[in-house]
Amino acid sequence: MLYIAEKLMKQFFPKLSKHLQREEVRASMFVTQWLMTLYTSSFPLDMVSRVWDSFLVEGWKVVYRTMLGLLKHAEGTLLHLSCEHI
Repeated sequence: MLYIAEKLMKQFFPKLSKHLQREEVRASMFVTQWLMTLYTSSFPLDMVSRVWDSFLVEGWKVVYRTMLGLLKHAEGTLLHLSCEHI
């Protein structure tokens, strides 16, 4: 799961991926919790229920699409933060 997540980040968010590498922030530091719990530990129930509904119909690609959507939403902010604030 983490391998796929890291590859997707590099493909769709190369600037963010490089920034996180420079700040020594690994995807496993935040993506693991999202993927292993299917977002239940980090996000509100209304969002999680939508992800789960789609996951049950379409499979794992929904989980990765959600991850990419979350990263896209936060990319602008994350690019300006140092490791301590990420």
